[in-house]
Amino acid sequence: MAGAFGTRVRQLYGSTETSVISIDRSAEPPPPGTVGTPIDEVEIRILNEGEVAVRSPMVMSGYVADPEWNLRVFEMGSFEPAISAARIRTDDCGFWAERGG
Repeated sequence: MAGAFGTRVRQLYGSTETSVISIDRSAEPPPPGTVGTPIDEVEIRILNEGEVAVRSPMVMSGYVADPEWNLRVFEMGSFEPAISAARIRTDDCGFWAERGG
């Protein structure tokens, strides 16, 4: 891409349930396997099992008509539709890289 179009492809991480979580904004290519740093208003927590949990205003409010699934994916087993920034367990594995991405 850089050779053909003069620009570097940047890594982005997100999901339908969370929207964009992080993006590579570095001047240099990041280490392999990293997905950049969290965007503004996104809080990422790596749970004991290495699972990524995300809180942000863009996190969905829940799955319609599936209260059992909501209890599983929303951290602490809580789901409150009135909370716009619930923390959701993504079921992805992650870690913090030395360079912060």
